[in-house]
Amino acid sequence: MAQKNIEQEISAILEEINKKLENNELTFKLQRELAEKLGSLKTWQIIEPMENLLKNPKVPEFMKIQIIEQLGKYKEPRVIRVLFDIYNSGNEKLKNEVIKSCSYIKNQKVVPILLEGLNNKDKWVKVFSIRGLQKNYSKKIAPKLIEMLADSDEFIRKEALSSLQKINEDNIIPALIEGLNYPNRYAKLACVSLLGNKKAKEAVPYLIDLLNTNDKRLFILATRALCEIKDVNSIPKLILLGLNNQELKEIIINLIYNMGTEEIIFSLLELYIEIKKIEVRQYIEEILKRFRNKAEDVILEYKNSINDEEKKKILENLFQII
Repeated sequence: MAQKNIEQEISAILEEINKKLENNELTFKLQRELAEKLGSLKTWQIIEPMENLLKNPKVPEFMKIQIIEQLGKYKEPRVIRVLFDIYNSGNEKLKNEVIKSCSYIKNQKVVPILLEGLNNKDKWVKVFSIRGLQKNYSKKIAPKLIEMLADSDEFIRKEALSSLQKINEDNIIPALIEGLNYPNRYAKLACVSLLGNKKAKEAVPYLIDLLNTNDKRLFILATRALCEIKDVNSIPKLILLGLNNQELKEIIINLIYNMGTEEIIFSLLELYIEIKKIEVRQYIEEILKRFRNKAEDVILEYKNSINDEEKKKILENLFQII
């Protein structure tokens, strides 16, 4: 659209707004429609007219809220100054709307306002703040989002969990591991789930430690996370845990079986050859029996790939056992 046409359209909208103001004909519906009409132009030229409307004491508060929303949806960093001015004006309703509006903008300048929004009493202000912080994610934001997993409102907790799931940055993993120490159960459960979802191998030792918990839900999520991660380096520690804790013995067998990869079976075979303790080998045999044909195929493949006769004999005997 040519610049002249844009200017004419903006002028026509402003003229209609002023006329309706003078005649006291600005219904709620019309306020929304005119604000949306102005916002739909998606050009930097709407910023100054919108700012003037926001400063005009005759413009109803409801329309100002609609204008603030449209400024945010324009998503241009150049609207931030206008939004900040309104935020600092002292009007609580407009201030809350600015926080929501900032959630649409991807720019680090809006982060301080969004962080403040996490402490807002309004549920939806919190929701928009979480969404905006996910969009503007940085390492310093992670602990704040994780704190929201402990919110008393289930909807807020789910929103925080959803946002954290969408963040693919590696630097979020240490914050999630730290979250395992949170006293709040909701936060701890969510961090376990997220670590599994993100296949965070560095979290494996901490997840294995959680298998000693008395919290059944936490235990289930920790085992599920370990299954998702499928870290071969966790096998020795898991086997040791199963041998030392009779209550966990069968659970550990199922856990390792559910990891289900050939790499896991190879790891079991290497451990079987390396460790000569009878109880360890018997435990590994129980696990390999769960894999059945899959384990047999891997044993044969492994046996054919090595020249060490002693190891071959061990594998042949193992093949007969399972």
